[in-house]
Amino acid sequence: MENDPVNYYDPLGLWRSVAEMRGGTIGGPIGGDEEPSGGGGQAIGGRGFLAMMMPDFLEASSIILKKPRTYFLVVEGLGSNPADCYHVPTTPGGVVTREITYRLKFMEEGMPSPMGYPAVIWEHVRGDLPNTGPDSPSSSAPGLFIDTHSVLGGKPNQYSTQSFTAMINGVSVGVPVMGAFGGDRQELTIEKHPGYVSINGDIGGKIDSSGKLIPGTYTPCP
Repeated sequence: MENDPVNYYDPLGLWRSVAEMRGGTIGGPIGGDEEPSGGGGQAIGGRGFLAMMMPDFLEASSIILKKPRTYFLVVEGLGSNPADCYHVPTTPGGVVTREITYRLKFMEEGMPSPMGYPAVIWEHVRGDLPNTGPDSPSSSAPGLFIDTHSVLGGKPNQYSTQSFTAMINGVSVGVPVMGAFGGDRQELTIEKHPGYVSINGDIGGKIDSSGKLIPGTYTPCP
C-alpha cells in the first residue's frame, strides 16, 4: 500500500472519485506538497491533495455511504398501557370507543431492529368524517399517534378509510401500518358501530348476536 497514493490514504477509493469529479487525477509521492501539474488534468499528491480535496471528500462520502431508510407505523402501547383497547360504557345506550396507539419507526440496512423517530404524524380520513375533519395532526408527542374511533352521535354506523403521513425533514412521507390488522397496509378500512369498531375486518375481540363486545374477548382501556 505504501506505493499506492490512493489506497494508502483511502482504501474505499473515495478520494479518487472526488478527484475525478474535479476533473483531475491523483499522483505524486506520499507526504509531498507538489503543486498541480499542467496538462489535461491536475496531478495532486500528499498533504496538498488532502487539504484541497477534504470538503469535496466529505460531501461525496456522505452521499456514497448514506443508507436508505424505510419509515412506518407500528401498533405499540406506552409503558404498561395496551396498544389496542376499548372504552366500553356502563350506561345503556352508550357507544364504545376503540383506542389505538401508533408509533413511528424506521429501518435501514444493517440495523438489528427498528428505532423510533420523533416526527409529527398526520391522519387522512375519507368517507364518514370524524369531528377532527379529513386531515389532522397528532396531538401527542412527536413520533406518537393515539387514535380513537367511535360512532358520532345520531349515526347508526360509519364507514371510512384512513391513511397516515409523517413530516420527515420538512417533507410529507406516506407511512404504512406494519404488522397489525391482518398485515401491512398503506390504507385502513374502518367500520364503526355502536358496539364495536372494525379495522380491516379486525374487531379486537368477539361480539354477540346483538353486535356487542363479549367480556373477556377484548382488552379494556385503563
